[in-house]
Amino acid sequence: MLAFIEKLKTDAWRTAGARYNAARRLKRRDLFATISLSMFSAVGVGLAVVQRIYNFQSGSPADNYVTALSVCLSVFVLVISLIEWGAGNSVKADRLHQNAEELNAFQRELGLVVLNLKAKTSVTTTDAAIYLNRYDEIKARCSFNHELLDDRLFVAMHRDSPEFKRPNGEAPYNWLEERWLIFRGVFSSIWHFLSFWLVIALLIWLTPWSQAAK
Repeated sequence: MLAFIEKLKTDAWRTAGARYNAARRLKRRDLFATISLSMFSAVGVGLAVVQRIYNFQSGSPADNYVTALSVCLSVFVLVISLIEWGAGNSVKADRLHQNAEELNAFQRELGLVVLNLKAKTSVTTTDAAIYLNRYDEIKARCSFNHELLDDRLFVAMHRDSPEFKRPNGEAPYNWLEERWLIFRGVFSSIWHFLSFWLVIALLIWLTPWSQAAK
Protein backbone atom coordinates (compact mmCIF):
# COMPACT_ATOMS: atom_id res chain seq x y z
CA MET A 1 0.00 0.00 0.00
CA LEU A 2 2.88 2.38 0.80
CA ALA A 3 4.44 1.73 -2.60
CA PHE A 4 1.11 2.40 -4.35
CA ILE A 5 0.54 5.71 -2.57
CA GLU A 6 4.12 6.82 -3.19
CA LYS A 7 3.75 5.95 -6.89
CA LEU A 8 0.49 7.93 -7.06
CA LYS A 9 2.17 10.86 -5.31
CA THR A 10 5.02 10.79 -7.83
CA ASP A 11 2.53 10.65 -10.73
CA ALA A 12 0.67 13.68 -9.38
CA TRP A 13 3.93 15.58 -8.89
CA ARG A 14 5.15 14.67 -12.37
CA THR A 15 1.88 15.58 -14.06
CA ALA A 16 1.73 18.88 -12.18
CA GLY A 17 5.30 19.69 -13.19
CA ALA A 18 4.64 18.86 -16.83
CA ARG A 19 1.55 21.05 -16.85
CA TYR A 20 3.46 23.93 -15.26
CA ASN A 21 5.96 23.59 -18.11
CA ALA A 22 3.14 23.50 -20.65
CA ALA A 23 1.55 26.62 -19.14
CA ARG A 24 4.87 28.48 -19.28
CA ARG A 25 5.44 27.36 -22.88
CA LEU A 26 1.99 28.50 -24.00
CA LYS A 27 2.27 31.83 -22.17
CA ARG A 28 5.65 32.38 -23.85
CA ARG A 29 4.09 31.67 -27.24
CA ASP A 30 1.15 33.97 -26.56
CA LEU A 31 3.43 36.82 -25.47
CA PHE A 32 5.79 36.36 -28.41
CA ALA A 33 2.85 36.14 -30.82
CA THR A 34 1.35 39.37 -29.48
CA ILE A 35 4.65 41.23 -29.77
CA SER A 36 5.43 39.80 -33.21
CA LEU A 37 2.00 40.53 -34.68
CA SER A 38 2.15 44.08 -33.35
CA MET A 39 5.58 44.58 -34.92
CA PHE A 40 4.48 42.98 -38.20
CA SER A 41 1.62 45.49 -38.34
CA ALA A 42 4.07 48.32 -37.59
CA VAL A 43 6.34 47.13 -40.41
CA GLY A 44 3.39 47.15 -42.82
CA VAL A 45 2.50 50.71 -41.84
CA GLY A 46 6.17 51.70 -41.97
CA LEU A 47 6.49 50.47 -45.55
CA ALA A 48 3.51 52.57 -46.58
CA VAL A 49 5.02 55.61 -44.83
CA VAL A 50 8.37 55.09 -46.53
CA GLN A 51 6.63 54.75 -49.85
CA ARG A 52 4.85 58.05 -49.26
CA ILE A 53 7.78 60.04 -47.84
CA TYR A 54 10.23 59.04 -50.56
CA ASN A 55 7.54 59.58 -53.18
CA PHE A 56 8.15 56.43 -55.15
CA GLN A 57 7.20 56.97 -58.77
CA SER A 58 3.99 55.13 -59.54
CA GLY A 59 4.63 51.95 -61.47
CA SER A 60 8.33 51.75 -60.67
CA PRO A 61 9.66 48.31 -59.62
CA ALA A 62 10.23 49.47 -56.04
CA ASP A 63 6.76 51.03 -55.83
CA ASN A 64 5.05 47.88 -57.08
CA TYR A 65 7.19 45.66 -54.84
CA VAL A 66 6.53 47.67 -51.67
CA THR A 67 2.81 47.89 -52.45
CA ALA A 68 2.57 44.13 -52.95
CA LEU A 69 4.64 43.47 -49.82
CA SER A 70 2.47 45.80 -47.71
CA VAL A 71 -0.76 44.16 -48.89
CA CYS A 72 0.59 40.63 -48.41
CA LEU A 73 1.91 41.53 -44.97
CA SER A 74 -1.46 42.94 -43.93
CA VAL A 75 -3.25 39.77 -45.06
CA PHE A 76 -0.60 37.65 -43.35
CA VAL A 77 -1.06 39.50 -40.04
CA LEU A 78 -4.84 39.06 -40.28
CA VAL A 79 -4.58 35.32 -40.97
CA ILE A 80 -2.02 34.65 -38.22
CA SER A 81 -4.02 36.74 -35.75
CA LEU A 82 -7.12 34.61 -36.43
CA ILE A 83 -5.09 31.39 -36.08
CA GLU A 84 -3.57 32.50 -32.76
CA TRP A 85 -6.95 33.68 -31.50
CA GLY A 86 -8.48 30.32 -32.42
CA ALA A 87 -5.65 28.45 -30.71
CA GLY A 88 -6.48 30.19 -27.41
CA ASN A 89 -3.02 29.66 -25.97
CA SER A 90 -3.58 32.10 -23.12
CA VAL A 91 -6.74 30.27 -22.01
CA LYS A 92 -5.00 26.90 -22.28
CA ALA A 93 -2.08 28.18 -20.21
CA ASP A 94 -4.39 29.42 -17.45
CA ARG A 95 -6.31 26.14 -17.35
CA LEU A 96 -3.15 24.04 -17.28
CA HIS A 97 -1.63 26.20 -14.53
CA GLN A 98 -4.79 25.96 -12.43
CA ASN A 99 -4.88 22.20 -12.89
CA ALA A 100 -1.20 21.94 -11.94
CA GLU A 101 -1.97 23.85 -8.72
CA GLU A 102 -4.72 21.35 -7.87
CA LEU A 103 -2.44 18.41 -8.59
CA ASN A 104 0.26 19.97 -6.43
CA ALA A 105 -2.15 20.31 -3.52
CA PHE A 106 -3.20 16.70 -4.03
CA GLN A 107 0.36 15.37 -4.02
CA ARG A 108 1.08 17.30 -0.81
CA GLU A 109 -1.97 15.62 0.72
CA LEU A 110 -0.61 12.26 -0.39
CA GLY A 111 2.67 13.20 1.27
CA LEU A 112 0.83 13.24 4.59
CA VAL A 113 -0.69 9.85 3.80
CA VAL A 114 2.80 8.48 3.12
CA LEU A 115 3.97 9.80 6.49
CA ASN A 116 1.01 8.13 8.18
CA LEU A 117 1.77 4.84 6.45
CA LYS A 118 5.38 5.01 7.55
CA ALA A 119 4.07 5.63 11.06
CA LYS A 120 2.15 2.33 10.73
CA THR A 121 -1.23 4.03 10.30
CA SER A 122 -3.38 1.75 8.17
CA VAL A 123 -4.79 2.79 4.79
CA THR A 124 -7.35 0.46 3.24
CA THR A 125 -7.70 -0.54 -0.39
CA THR A 126 -10.87 1.52 -0.51
CA ASP A 127 -8.94 4.60 0.61
CA ALA A 128 -6.34 3.97 -2.08
CA ALA A 129 -9.07 3.65 -4.73
CA ILE A 130 -10.54 6.97 -3.59
CA TYR A 131 -7.17 8.70 -3.95
CA LEU A 132 -6.69 7.20 -7.40
CA ASN A 133 -10.15 8.38 -8.48
CA ARG A 134 -9.42 11.86 -7.14
CA TYR A 135 -6.20 11.98 -9.16
CA ASP A 136 -8.08 11.02 -12.33
CA GLU A 137 -10.85 13.53 -11.58
CA ILE A 138 -8.39 16.39 -11.07
CA LYS A 139 -6.64 15.61 -14.36
CA ALA A 140 -10.00 15.39 -16.16
CA ARG A 141 -11.00 18.87 -14.99
CA CYS A 142 -8.58 20.30 -17.54
CA SER A 143 -9.59 19.47 -21.11
CA PHE A 144 -6.10 20.39 -22.35
CA ASN A 145 -3.10 18.16 -21.91
CA HIS A 146 0.62 18.85 -21.80
CA GLU A 147 3.02 17.72 -24.52
CA LEU A 148 5.51 14.90 -24.16
CA LEU A 149 8.26 17.52 -24.26
CA ASP A 150 6.84 19.16 -21.11
CA ASP A 151 6.98 15.85 -19.22
CA ARG A 152 10.48 14.99 -20.44
CA LEU A 153 11.68 18.46 -19.45
CA PHE A 154 10.30 18.05 -15.94
CA VAL A 155 11.98 14.66 -15.51
CA ALA A 156 15.26 16.03 -16.87
CA MET A 157 15.16 18.98 -14.47
CA HIS A 158 14.66 16.52 -11.56
CA ARG A 159 16.88 13.80 -12.99
CA ASP A 160 18.64 13.30 -9.62
CA SER A 161 15.40 12.62 -7.75
CA PRO A 162 15.18 9.00 -6.57
CA GLU A 163 11.69 8.71 -8.07
CA PHE A 164 13.12 8.95 -11.60
CA LYS A 165 16.30 6.90 -11.21
CA ARG A 166 16.68 3.88 -13.47
CA PRO A 167 16.89 0.37 -11.94
CA ASN A 168 20.68 0.56 -12.17
CA GLY A 169 20.70 3.83 -10.23
CA GLU A 170 21.54 6.05 -13.20
CA ALA A 171 19.73 9.29 -13.94
CA PRO A 172 17.35 9.17 -16.94
CA TYR A 173 19.03 12.22 -18.53
CA ASN A 174 22.47 13.76 -18.34
CA TRP A 175 23.32 17.46 -18.07
CA LEU A 176 23.61 17.98 -21.84
CA GLU A 177 20.26 16.32 -22.47
CA GLU A 178 18.69 18.56 -19.84
CA ARG A 179 20.15 21.67 -21.56
CA TRP A 180 18.86 20.44 -24.91
CA LEU A 181 15.36 19.87 -23.56
CA ILE A 182 15.36 23.33 -21.96
CA PHE A 183 16.43 24.79 -25.32
CA ARG A 184 13.66 22.90 -27.10
CA GLY A 185 11.15 23.96 -24.47
CA VAL A 186 11.99 27.62 -25.04
CA PHE A 187 12.13 27.60 -28.83
CA SER A 188 9.40 25.06 -29.60
CA SER A 189 6.76 27.72 -28.99
CA ILE A 190 8.40 30.61 -30.86
CA TRP A 191 10.46 29.13 -33.70
CA HIS A 192 7.74 29.69 -36.31
CA PHE A 193 7.51 33.40 -35.43
CA LEU A 194 11.29 33.65 -35.63
CA SER A 195 10.98 32.13 -39.11
CA PHE A 196 8.35 34.73 -40.04
CA TRP A 197 10.70 37.49 -38.87
CA LEU A 198 13.51 36.06 -40.98
CA VAL A 199 11.33 35.85 -44.11
CA ILE A 200 9.97 39.39 -43.68
CA ALA A 201 13.45 40.80 -43.09
CA LEU A 202 14.68 39.01 -46.22
CA LEU A 203 11.78 40.35 -48.30
CA ILE A 204 12.46 43.91 -47.14
CA TRP A 205 16.16 43.48 -47.86
CA LEU A 206 15.30 42.32 -51.40
CA THR A 207 13.31 45.50 -52.12
CA PRO A 208 14.77 47.14 -55.28
CA TRP A 209 15.31 50.52 -53.59
CA SER A 210 17.52 51.72 -56.41
CA GLN A 211 14.61 51.40 -58.80
CA ALA A 212 12.21 53.58 -56.83
CA ALA A 213 12.10 56.06 -59.68
CA LYS A 214 12.42 55.66 -63.44
